[in-house]
Amino acid sequence: MTRPTASSPFSSARTTEPQAGKLSLSQSYKRLGEHLLAAGLITRFQLKMALQEQLSTRQRLGVIVAEKGWVPQDAVENIATQMTKFPNP
Repeated sequence: MTRPTASSPFSSARTTEPQAGKLSLSQSYKRLGEHLLAAGLITRFQLKMALQEQLSTRQRLGVIVAEKGWVPQDAVENIATQMTKFPNP
């Protein structure tokens, strides 16, 4: 078995720098709850409560906030759809 080298794609020391003007995945990635907060559709307290419920019920966050009446189902679906779209390069 060979050990990974610094140039190997499996090296743990390898880091990738985002190109100028482009966001890295970690910079552009937001979870549904963060999008709902940013849109002003839920409060931090509501997000915290929904996440706690999610841990115990294993339901999707969008289902929880819609069933509680905090966010209309169509708004959850619209945000989820926008999250899956990739920006043009």
